[in-house]
Amino acid sequence: MSPKSQRFGRYSILSVLGQGGMGTVYLARHPEIGFEVAIKVLTAAQGHDTVERKRFQREIRTLGLLQRRFA
Repeated sequence: MSPKSQRFGRYSILSVLGQGGMGTVYLARHPEIGFEVAIKVLTAAQGHDTVERKRFQREIRTLGLLQRRFA
């Protein structure tokens, strides 16, 4: 299945932005408001690893702080 035909919750996946050791980052669009966002999905192995999950949560908090500061 191509990324354009996939969905993640309410979001339509538009493309793959990148892949790395932790998972895959997708460009997605909210269907009702049209906002484009990046969605990072952990690999199954990383999602079950407590250390990697905590690292991912730190990354999310850091990005949230940056977004608020520069918005």
